[in-house]
Amino acid sequence: MGLRLSNGVYTDIDPPGSVTTVAEGINNSGVIVGVYIDTSGGQHGFVLQGGPNGTYTTVDVPGSIKTEINSIDQGNVIVGYYTDKSNNTHGFIGTPAD
Repeated sequence: MGLRLSNGVYTDIDPPGSVTTVAEGINNSGVIVGVYIDTSGGQHGFVLQGGPNGTYTTVDVPGSIKTEINSIDQGNVIVGYYTDKSNNTHGFIGTPAD
């Protein structure tokens, strides 16, 4: 489970269907990114907007078997890495959709 500390209060961060969650980064707007493992053992990146009870978006790089998001900037640009079906690891930059 990931945790968010705000004003002395800890709040769980757990995307739906997750069994393990790691929050990796947060920007000044409060958008949180990280990685979670689902009940089938799949590893996915996530973006959480609107606080712990907000909207989760799962991020899976096309063709990947694992995706992790490590950081987010003020423009909501994310960086992370993914593993492809040949078990090679690659970095990526993701930009917000218009």
